[in-house]
Amino acid sequence: MFPEIWHRRLFLFGLIGMATGLLFGSIFISIPQMILGANWFLEKNYKSKIISLYKNKFFWILCSLFFLHLIGLLYTDDLQAGIADIKIKVPLLILAILFLSTKSLNQKEIKLLFKIFFLGVIISTIFCYLAFLGFTKKNIIDVRSASIFISHIRFSLIITFGIFSILYFIKSKKDIILGVFIILWLLFFMYQFQMATGFFLIIMIGFIYLFYYMFKKINLYINMLICIILSFFSFKMYQSIRADLLMYYTNPNSVNNVLLK
Repeated sequence: MFPEIWHRRLFLFGLIGMATGLLFGSIFISIPQMILGANWFLEKNYKSKIISLYKNKFFWILCSLFFLHLIGLLYTDDLQAGIADIKIKVPLLILAILFLSTKSLNQKEIKLLFKIFFLGVIISTIFCYLAFLGFTKKNIIDVRSASIFISHIRFSLIITFGIFSILYFIKSKKDIILGVFIILWLLFFMYQFQMATGFFLIIMIGFIYLFYYMFKKINLYINMLICIILSFFSFKMYQSIRADLLMYYTNPNSVNNVLLK
């Protein structure tokens, strides 16, 4: 219907809307999804899109997982909950069809998408921190309720993804200075909002990257020594977390557990 370049721009606009909408709630995700769907139909070229899906192994993996959930409805004891779960996963399958049947993003488009995503992360953290400090009319009971746009845990996952994405895109000295500043702000925000899930993921992914780097660059004996040291500290951290959880569930009203509620 429109020239090809306009369809491409609409596709990018929808992706940008989804990338920022993840930070601000379901309404901001729904509209970009409708834009992507309408653009996909108006663009036509259905035959080439179907062929692209047919040749894409990842698409068939996603379909198989979805059909496994459908088969599971035959054995579930709670059919209503099962149908609700399917309704949640249908949009994900539709989005996979839209993405995998469309021309892949180039490097310039990926950088633009992530720049806007990083900007959205920074803006959402600033607004949440202002709410946490009491600059809004929202009644903040604890730090979790200060996450005013999306759930506390989901927000921590998005911020963690943003931190590692920034590290991936750092290329120049200017990028390093700006990237370090943004990462320090995000880590400070996560600390203030007690995002334990995010910190746990950062540690785990950091270990995975460190192991990869070690085994690629360092000789075997040093690798073994570092693995032993990291395993020891990981075990100690697990013991500490386990002890804190046991103390909380044994005596949740203890003064030491107030921040965990």
